[in-house]
Amino acid sequence: MKKLITFRRSLTIVSFATLIILSSCDKIIVADKETVEKEKTEYINQLNEKDSTITELTAKLKRHSELLELLHNELYEETVNKNSVIELFRGFDFFADKGKLCKTIVDLMKLREKNAITIFMGDRWYFYKGPDYERFSANNELGVMRILWNNIDRNTAYINAFLTEDVKQSIYAVFEDNTIYEDSGMSLMVSALLTAYNEIEMGEESNSHFFHLKQMLYDNSEESESYEHWKECRRIANELLVSEEVMSILSDESYATSSSNYIDVDHMIFYTYSFWCRRDREGNSEAVYQLLSEFHQNVAKY
Repeated sequence: MKKLITFRRSLTIVSFATLIILSSCDKIIVADKETVEKEKTEYINQLNEKDSTITELTAKLKRHSELLELLHNELYEETVNKNSVIELFRGFDFFADKGKLCKTIVDLMKLREKNAITIFMGDRWYFYKGPDYERFSANNELGVMRILWNNIDRNTAYINAFLTEDVKQSIYAVFEDNTIYEDSGMSLMVSALLTAYNEIEMGEESNSHFFHLKQMLYDNSEESESYEHWKECRRIANELLVSEEVMSILSDESYATSSSNYIDVDHMIFYTYSFWCRRDREGNSEAVYQLLSEFHQNVAKY
């Protein structure tokens, strides 16, 4: 009888243990199933995101292929609509190699052959005609560069996003093993611009004259087309705004000595102050000042 009782107790214990084991296994199976379902959902979401990206890139590729065909056809006429080019590079890092881009600009402006005074104050309109100008010659590298030059976003956020620290270093490197910055007179120009900016910011009277000049430059009345209006703009810059220091910087004749390259000092003074009027109008004068200051500190050799 005792043996029977002992056997029954053993059987009960074994049954109970088996029940516990089976119950635990069931929980493990349920837990594993939940994990698998979660991972499955994550993988599906990742695949959907990739499919969405592929669809978006395919659409972009198709659109840009169509634009390339359009540009190809327009180039036969040696002109191209600016919007076609801008749209072509929208969303793409066309300026991937910023160092090469800077070198291209330096080469196109022929800074090794001509002085910067002439280029920026005489030929600058060849590069910049404003965003409303619709058609440029685009049958060469310079033509495409002019389109981009005239349409690049000039707000502070874009300037800072575009000119990262790595990009700045690439630009500085273009002037590293040469004296183009000094020989072309670019150093002189930047010094004058930086000095003028500080004087406008710090001097109440200078700031007042600057505000007056900006108002006149952006006056759209019929009177603004007259010679007298233009003459008054020049007078404000050359007589009321200019300081002795800026005058001294821009009076260095070594950068504009030949008859073909000559730019008078009055013109140089007017350019200096009208430059900041344009930047103020665009709302990026502080950012541009900071960039010019950093550029001068990193590139100037003396």
